[in-house]
Amino acid sequence: MSNALVVLMTAGSSDEARVIQAVLRAAGIPAVIEGDSLMDEWAVSQKIMGRIGSEVKVPASAVAEAERVLEEAHAAGIELSQLPEDSDDDPAGDGDG
Repeated sequence: MSNALVVLMTAGSSDEARVIQAVLRAAGIPAVIEGDSLMDEWAVSQKIMGRIGSEVKVPASAVAEAERVLEEAHAAGIELSQLPEDSDDDPAGDGDG
């Protein structure tokens, strides 16, 4: 199994990414928010307008466990607006499939 970081999901906002990261870390899964610290003015403006999200990355060996943890968190009432990336049933996250 690889420990290389892979994109688990793209959160719609930095706040959402931080919630996801906190849930995963509480379960003992290392999680990194890609591109959250250094960005130029254009990237910040795109993020504010919701045109780009924040990638949440986990080790490749932890993807299945991370997906399970997020599903359980959602079932417990923690709102996560998007499913993990490999779930393309609703790519826009708007409920229209």
